[in-house]
Amino acid sequence: MVLDESNQLDEKIEVDGLSFQVNSFTKSQVGDPLIIDYKPNYGFVIKNNNEVFAHGVKLQNRQNNG
Repeated sequence: MVLDESNQLDEKIEVDGLSFQVNSFTKSQVGDPLIIDYKPNYGFVIKNNNEVFAHGVKLQNRQNNG
């Protein structure tokens, strides 16, 4: 996951005061519900009810190369 500016095509998801932006392509590939969970010893887990897509995900700043 990357800290980034929102895009008008992103879908905003807010949970317990935390906001996430998900682009439409990713959302269409993952489906509903998109679950972002955090485990202290494991990092972020991205999944839906049927499948885990990523685990051990870390949050980082986007680096601008331009």
